[in-house]
Amino acid sequence: MGIYTVKKARKQQNTKGALLHSDQGFQYTSRQYYQLLKRYSIQASMSRKGNCWDNACMENFFSHFKAEWLLLYILMYIFWSN
Repeated sequence: MGIYTVKKARKQQNTKGALLHSDQGFQYTSRQYYQLLKRYSIQASMSRKGNCWDNACMENFFSHFKAEWLLLYILMYIFWSN
C-alpha cells in the first residue's frame, strides 16, 4: 500500500486519527510517504527490523478472515450458478 492507496482511502473516508501498520519496505519509509500521512493525520506504525512477530496477531486474523470470506464467496457462487 503506497501513496496512491493512502490517497484513495482518504477519498473514501475520513482517515483522521487512523493507525496504519506496515513493514519496513522502501515505499513506507520514504519522506514523501511520511509527509502524506502527517497531512492526513494518520499515525504510522512499523514492525521492528527482522521481527516478524510484531504483527502476528493481525496477520493471523486476516488470514482466517480471507479464508472464510473466500469460502463464503465460493458457496454463494455455487448456489447462484445452480
